[in-house]
Amino acid sequence: MGLNGTSSCPYTSDAQFCACLGSNCGGNTVKDSTGTWHAVFCGHCDPPSFCASYGSVYGGALGTCAPGGALDAVEKQKAEWMTSLGETNGVTIAYDASYDLGDNRGYTDGRAGFCTGTGDAIVVVECYNLAKPGNAFTADMPALIKINDAFADSGGLVPQGSTAGLTSNGKGWAPWAASVNDPLFIACQNYANDAIYFGVGLHHAAEKGFTTALTKASFYDAEIEQGEADPRFGVGAWLIPQADMMTGPIPNPPSLADEMRWETNFLAARYAIMMSTQWPETAVWNGNTGRVTVLQNLIAAKNYDMSACFEDDGYAIKTAGAKAVAQQGGRCP
Repeated sequence: MGLNGTSSCPYTSDAQFCACLGSNCGGNTVKDSTGTWHAVFCGHCDPPSFCASYGSVYGGALGTCAPGGALDAVEKQKAEWMTSLGETNGVTIAYDASYDLGDNRGYTDGRAGFCTGTGDAIVVVECYNLAKPGNAFTADMPALIKINDAFADSGGLVPQGSTAGLTSNGKGWAPWAASVNDPLFIACQNYANDAIYFGVGLHHAAEKGFTTALTKASFYDAEIEQGEADPRFGVGAWLIPQADMMTGPIPNPPSLADEMRWETNFLAARYAIMMSTQWPETAVWNGNTGRVTVLQNLIAAKNYDMSACFEDDGYAIKTAGAKAVAQQGGRCP
């Protein structure tokens, strides 16, 4: 399987292992030829290319850099603000956040809510270990690896709530808080976010021939909230198949009308699962459907490239002077 699961590759270093796996971007937990788990980071992609990555039950995503198809800088900024508003009710990216929320996922950290118990926080940390050996996470690595191995051994089905051996500052994970002023650590958060969430979403869009910024932003937001692989509600495992069933066959590449018809059904399926009380995870989302409504409003306004002003949670989001602007308390004309 390589990019997701086990491989016949030996492990001597991240660079050698990633080359054997055929990946040059992202990070994930993968078994080597001896059956030992390794959380590896394989690199990042510079715009205009993106990491065409494969979502994984092990919490990460590995792939290869693909030319074109990414959001441009203004579109990406708007997509990130929309997701940030849905996550934290503000447009400031929460790189420094770190809490034990008591949700059986260990410490929830940083810009994407990377968790110590679900295989994605360790990708950020591994990136930082490669960029800056001997960093603040060094003493915690044996405990983090033990937690991550337990998650991987469960097939990615059992999040690990334990934070045993991880250094606390009384609120969250101490090394995370100690590292947020280092630009290398911020870059690692961005690289992991781009591969695990943006990259997987962009890969889905490319596979279906979807081209609008709206659809790509929609995939990103859903990947952040619902994840990729959970068969109950994950983007790849449930939401996309559900939208396919609702829409019926469409050509590839689709027309704009085909794409918006599919996207309308994707958002309807996502709204429905967020309103479900069937599982604890979905019940938590009941009060957060406004982030889906914003995307539905963009479709209704035919604002497919998100270039026209739109409103989101008390902000007017627009383009001014070739830059994205989020005006708190602003209104669109």
